[in-house]
Amino acid sequence: MICRWLMFYVALCGAGVVRADTVFSEEERALLCAHDLLVSKVIVVNESKEEYRLAGLLLRRASECETNGEVEFYSAVLGYKQGYLEYGSGEFVELLQLSAKLGHPFAIAELYRLSDKCRMTTDNDSAKYEKMFEVGARRRDDYPSFSQAVKLTSRIFHREK
Repeated sequence: MICRWLMFYVALCGAGVVRADTVFSEEERALLCAHDLLVSKVIVVNESKEEYRLAGLLLRRASECETNGEVEFYSAVLGYKQGYLEYGSGEFVELLQLSAKLGHPFAIAELYRLSDKCRMTTDNDSAKYEKMFEVGARRRDDYPSFSQAVKLTSRIFHREK
């Protein structure tokens, strides 16, 4: 009974109510995008297969903000894990290349790994990707080491789907 009164009071006061036509500030939008991206990454990395559809929707919504290539990278991971992007396919590599151009270290590391394996869809210049990684690492202080990034992408892309 108390719960009903509390819900009635909250509804009456309008506390916490967001109307459908609410316009968010840039700061609020950035916060929501960061949240969407974080939740989608957790779903994809933890291989929560029953939530992959949600991860895809969250990635699409997060793509409205600047994400430094994370949306493209995790879209490639999600597509691979769901089986609609073949590892090394043209579309898969395009997502990684776009992500790498935006500075995502794991995309660069995976392109490095692919440069030896999939000569048909990538240029086979692994030194190019090492250099690209070094340049990114100098610009940003949140880059992992190159060997850590390569090891992580190896684990991400070569588990059972």
